[in-house]
Amino acid sequence: EFRRVLFRSEVLSTDSGVLSIAAVASVPLGGLPPALAVAAPGAAPIESSYNMVSPEFFPILGIPILRGRNFTNDEATSRAAVAIVSAAAASKLFPRGDAIGNVLTVAGTSGVRVIGVVPDIVTCTIARGKDAAMLYRPAPLRTQSSLLVRVRSDVEAERRRLDARLA
Repeated sequence: EFRRVLFRSEVLSTDSGVLSIAAVASVPLGGLPPALAVAAPGAAPIESSYNMVSPEFFPILGIPILRGRNFTNDEATSRAAVAIVSAAAASKLFPRGDAIGNVLTVAGTSGVRVIGVVPDIVTCTIARGKDAAMLYRPAPLRTQSSLLVRVRSDVEAERRRLDARLA
């Protein structure tokens, strides 16, 4: 699987019709993402959905960083102990303060530092609405199973052309 994703991302990144590529473990509107327990220091844990994403994920979908910053490529490559949280997760975890710079305990492992806050989005389905809480962790473009691709022209024509090229 690793070689297949590596090959796909390399082929797509050199294609003249491709503007940008992002990697993601759970694609938006692709069903219920996995969840885990997340806790702020001295607080009870909350249940939060989570996703592993490359640094290109937020820009490719037009999701602004509300506070803090995005992942760096170095953090993604090393799978650094950093996270970006949704606004809903930030308000639940830190109701009296800013999430940026605070350290979380994620699934019983402490030491995950919050570096950014993003708006709440719909990850599962439109009927389910915006995520109640979402935690994003960094992952390199080469290791995720799904790729999001922004193209220059007609989406369907580009999809067919790229599918044929990848086949």
